[in-house]
Amino acid sequence: KFSFYLKENKKKKAISKTTSFGGPQNPRSTLTLTLLNAFLYIQNVEAAKQLGGAKMSRGVASGPKGKKKGASFTIDCAKPVEDKIMDIASLEKFLQERIKVGGKAGALGDSVTLTRDKSKITVTSDANFSKRYLKYLTKKYLKKHNVRDWLRVIASNKDRTVYELRYFNIAENEGEEEE
Repeated sequence: KFSFYLKENKKKKAISKTTSFGGPQNPRSTLTLTLLNAFLYIQNVEAAKQLGGAKMSRGVASGPKGKKKGASFTIDCAKPVEDKIMDIASLEKFLQERIKVGGKAGALGDSVTLTRDKSKITVTSDANFSKRYLKYLTKKYLKKHNVRDWLRVIASNKDRTVYELRYFNIAENEGEEEE
């Protein structure tokens, strides 16, 4: 004995199946079960088309989230370089040594390129690259060179692809303390 029916779920626009089998298991019932599953799959596909073309999925995630592909970020160090607080070549060397690609630091390969202008460093990546990771490494560099107390890393443009090293507003804070 076996019975089955199709149940329509209007919220998800999909068809779910409910089957119940009774009796002893034998090779014929396995074949029957296989044919029944094929029949139900075809019925589900046809019903999904009738409900407005809802796609059937197996619950697989659509892809990695939170990281962009083919990203390009810029670190603008104009003010500290102009004041000779830091050397932009040392920041570039630090980033080349510390950026990890495939779990290995310093092995940038073809996927990540670093270019340096007068006061800007541009990091271009073909693969996944997190801007948060670049900000983390920049902060680590500032801490290592003991300028983290005076400089901060801020995303300056609207697209948030340009980081800028700015001074903390110490003058305003001192004026408030005197009053």
